[in-house]
Amino acid sequence: MGLFKTLLIILLVYLGYKALKFILPVRRYMKEINERMRQEDALRRQRAEREGEVTVNYTPGQKKNTGKQEGDYVDFEEVK
Repeated sequence: MGLFKTLLIILLVYLGYKALKFILPVRRYMKEINERMRQEDALRRQRAEREGEVTVNYTPGQKKNTGKQEGDYVDFEEVK
């Protein structure tokens, strides 16, 4: 009977450990999702614009520095 209790306790501790490894990342993921939603909501409120107002948000792209040996790749289809 003593061996059975020992094995049962070891099994319960092991299952509890596995359950915690599953539950804790889920809680952390939910906190990250919640924080991201709060940030998006704050950004939306900050950008609250009046009806009919037009804004253009333009971020210029970075220029590519191509070396002398690099060229432009042109995709083409051969027509017969």
